[in-house]
Amino acid sequence: MNAIQEARHLDVMQEADKVTIDYQRAVSADVVLHYRISELVLRLRATFRRCGRVVAADDRALIVVCGASARETLSQSLVRADKTIDELAHRPLTPRMVAEILRITPKERLRWAKDGRLAHCGPVVVKAGKAVTISTYAADAVRKLASDPSQIARWRSADAATGSPVTDDKSSQQ
Repeated sequence: MNAIQEARHLDVMQEADKVTIDYQRAVSADVVLHYRISELVLRLRATFRRCGRVVAADDRALIVVCGASARETLSQSLVRADKTIDELAHRPLTPRMVAEILRITPKERLRWAKDGRLAHCGPVVVKAGKAVTISTYAADAVRKLASDPSQIARWRSADAATGSPVTDDKSSQQ
């Protein structure tokens, strides 16, 4: 296999008419992308469909069959893919995603958001029959907290010292 194009988040290898686009490096380096893996695969499939036929996709790479004439299209698609990865990594997170990434309870998330420890990013209105407003959280702030679990432990200790309600079993599993 020969390494071809450069991409910030992807490893790209070519063998004959097959191009392997490996996105595992991006996913393993970013906890937010790890939780958005399904969406990432769908978006990358759509991006590289312009280059040729996407014949396989798994939890680490896409394989695209394309001819030699698709080199320019491949280069453009790699630029678009890097932008897509950046967008997904920085898009605001839902309350459920925050709870899963940080391994916190909904009560903790609400308390910490209310007192300013967990930054809100703004509301999103979802229409599913009727309009529902969902709070979102900044991906960068959640990523920073996920990289420092001791901060969450300190917040829990501070809450316990001030007499905040005790969390459920999920928080003690961390």
